[in-house]
Amino acid sequence: MKINNKDLSNLFKEACESENGLSRICLHNEPSNKVQLMIIAAKPGKIYPAISDNLDGWITYTVLKGSLIIKTYKNNLISTKNNLNKEYFLSTGETLKIDRNIFRETICDIKYGAIYMEVIEGHFDKSQRTYLQNL
Repeated sequence: MKINNKDLSNLFKEACESENGLSRICLHNEPSNKVQLMIIAAKPGKIYPAISDNLDGWITYTVLKGSLIIKTYKNNLISTKNNLNKEYFLSTGETLKIDRNIFRETICDIKYGAIYMEVIEGHFDKSQRTYLQNL
């Protein structure tokens, strides 16, 4: 499968027009037990709340356009500044790899949004996913 700039532009347009502000292209075969590979577009200012997959493995984010902030949290209590572990700023062309069993929040560029590739080691199991509470 080849994804070109027109496909990315259409994906971003879909994200901006969607109710949840996200659109994705799955590049992995479903169901995949080894890896999840997606290109995700997010409208400007989209915040994906802090989640943990509660599964072994890793997750990578590679920014194709725009920028992301990935915040990780120390524990599963609540998303506050006191619970913040690290904050990573990723601009176009940068990649971050973290464990998928830690709580992570994804914040997209407030002005331009973001298009990024997300690669996750292991299978998808929504029943294992936990959301961090917000104040």
